[in-house]
Amino acid sequence: MARRKANGEGTIFMRKDGRWAAQASIIQADGESKRICFTSKDRETAKEKLRVVLEQNDRLPHSGKEWNVADYLDYWIDEVQSKRIRETTLSLYKLIIKN
Repeated sequence: MARRKANGEGTIFMRKDGRWAAQASIIQADGESKRICFTSKDRETAKEKLRVVLEQNDRLPHSGKEWNVADYLDYWIDEVQSKRIRETTLSLYKLIIKN
């Protein structure tokens, strides 16, 4: 039995016109999710493009600024996580970071 993919693994499928399409959701530096889609003539090329995009997405967002841990955590909690999690979880994260 085939297993289902987890969130964030992307998908590859053949379109009606015979081309292969790869789609994935990536998280941008501001914390917003963006759905990307690209096509290629064969499945292997689409798979490789998807792998490259997902590897780049796994890296920390780069803003051109030198970060220390305290500055990055403040940015992360205020700009990225505040849009994605509940207020109670946000307050818990802030308490953990403060301590």
